[in-house]
Amino acid sequence: METQALDRSGSLRIVAVVLGSIVVAVVPAFVLTMLYTSGGIAKNTFLTQLALPWLSSLTMLSLVFVVARTGIVGNLEIVWWRSRHSEGRRTVLFVFVVLVCMYSVNSLVRRLGLQMRLDRWFWGDGQSVMFYVAMTINLALLGPIVEEVFWRGYVQKALGSVFGEFAALLSQAILFAAAHLRPFGGFVPMFVLGLTTGAWRWRRRTLVPVILVHMTINSLYCAVHWPDWLDLTRIRITADYASRIVKISRPADYDPTSSDARYDYQKAMQLVVKTPAELDDVRRAYPTDWSAQEREKVREWLDANQEALKHVAQGAEKTYYWPTYQGSSAIQITMPEAKHTRYLALALDTRVKLCASEGGYGPMLADTRTLYRFGMHMSGRKVLIDQLIGVSIRRMILDTMTSILVHESLPPETLHALQDQFAAFARGDVPTMDFTIEHLVWLDLIQMVFTQEAEGRGHIPPRAFSQPKSLQSLLGEVQPEEERALLRLDRRETTQRVEDFFRHIHVAARQTPWQLHSEPDSPRDALADLLREDAFIELLGSPCFRVMDLPWRERTSLDALVAALGIIRYRADHEQYPDSLEQLVEAGYLNRVPQDCYSNGPLIYRRTDDNFLLYSCGADFDDDGGAPSKWGEGEAGGDQVFWPVQEKD
Repeated sequence: METQALDRSGSLRIVAVVLGSIVVAVVPAFVLTMLYTSGGIAKNTFLTQLALPWLSSLTMLSLVFVVARTGIVGNLEIVWWRSRHSEGRRTVLFVFVVLVCMYSVNSLVRRLGLQMRLDRWFWGDGQSVMFYVAMTINLALLGPIVEEVFWRGYVQKALGSVFGEFAALLSQAILFAAAHLRPFGGFVPMFVLGLTTGAWRWRRRTLVPVILVHMTINSLYCAVHWPDWLDLTRIRITADYASRIVKISRPADYDPTSSDARYDYQKAMQLVVKTPAELDDVRRAYPTDWSAQEREKVREWLDANQEALKHVAQGAEKTYYWPTYQGSSAIQITMPEAKHTRYLALALDTRVKLCASEGGYGPMLADTRTLYRFGMHMSGRKVLIDQLIGVSIRRMILDTMTSILVHESLPPETLHALQDQFAAFARGDVPTMDFTIEHLVWLDLIQMVFTQEAEGRGHIPPRAFSQPKSLQSLLGEVQPEEERALLRLDRRETTQRVEDFFRHIHVAARQTPWQLHSEPDSPRDALADLLREDAFIELLGSPCFRVMDLPWRERTSLDALVAALGIIRYRADHEQYPDSLEQLVEAGYLNRVPQDCYSNGPLIYRRTDDNFLLYSCGADFDDDGGAPSKWGEGEAGGDQVFWPVQEKD
């Protein structure tokens, strides 16, 4: 009985020592790697790709040395090679069989669409050849020796003395694959490698053959990637575009104490409470369609955001907003966190509708001004996503105000105040899309993915498509035909075309859609040609081309709202709709006849039997008689109808 207790105690000791060794060998390096990894990308390539792997190897060797010298897990009985004539032939056959197994398993995993590797990447561009030499030594030589000694020489042998050889074979293979911390698709090949090398260790005992297998697999990986790695050594980061973006986005008359809304907006974003999921559909409806219970939940949500919205109101009265753009590359800067801005805008917009439905016209006017100015603060020399958020916020309040006009009979003084407020917004210049920062982003991307060769030439290495800061990180999945077109590009030619693209788009963004459509040799035509000529510009430039006229759509909608308010005021005073927009100007209800950015004339107005029709010709640039569509983009064209209000899908 005493002997059994001692055996059980010894077995538990061996298992504890083995598991402790694995934790010591794996966890510190993994934790440190995660500390120096942000968004799946290593912040210190030397540390994560060289220093920590070498440290992990040293730790494994030290552990094996200690347990072997102390005998704490028994005799490890490491046999390196058997001096037999058949050993060499068996080893060659063994290497071949394992390679076939690994190839078959990898092919199967890919066919099943399973993820192979964790999203933990390093920026390999710009590194010296010696960096890749050192990485290759670790991957192809040191790593296989150390890992096989540790896993098959130590762990498998120690577990075998406790659980038996077969159980130890399975256990070490599972632990070996798990320690590499990969998803299931990557776990399976590692498990197969651990299983096959462990089987040799079980049956043949020797370690040199399994080390050779491991070396062969890792060496083939390095051999396949060395051409790409050499290409990446010719990528040079020579310009700090991130710093340039921060510098040029700063307002010329910057005064952080009294003019910048950043502090107020940041405070609001820290305090904002997102819309509860159950209120998503409720918020989109007009308050008259809310149930009493839904109204109460909306109130609770808005009350929770009261302090945040107070900071938004304070910030909206400041002169400008200079966001904090941070990141080691221009691409990272162009992807700011936007969800909190959206939460604030949705809360303000909902409170505008709630106030209107309950007769709180003073707060409604104040929140309307705050929301529009909040959107205006997102315009100007900012990253493209911020500008698009600004356009969407301004369009949101315009749509909401139109909805209020449909559902409410506002007092004359409120109508007048609203019209004055929106007319004041319309008196400013159109906040056209500014592509200055986007230009720097493209140049930064060029230096990140193109090699740097003589006379400004270079190409995109195939490896660039799997780099975390590459085209795929900005554009998502690049199709095979697009990848082939990108690989044919020349750096000097692409850079020149990029300069041409932004020279034309800066001009095009300041022209109305009608001017771009009607003028010969329009910048729009030049942009379209550049999109066709260069795959790089086509992928990055198509979104810019599509959003270029969004501010003009917003301005047209703003002018239409001012006109609609004037028409409704005229009707309230004269008990009939005006005959024309010119009549509104003569009667003092409008300061000017609102022009249509999509035609060579004013917005089109017609009085009907009991209502009125107000519309823009839309993106097909012709008058379709007020046939509703989304900016004339329907199959048969159509117009952008502002009144009567069209039901949204």
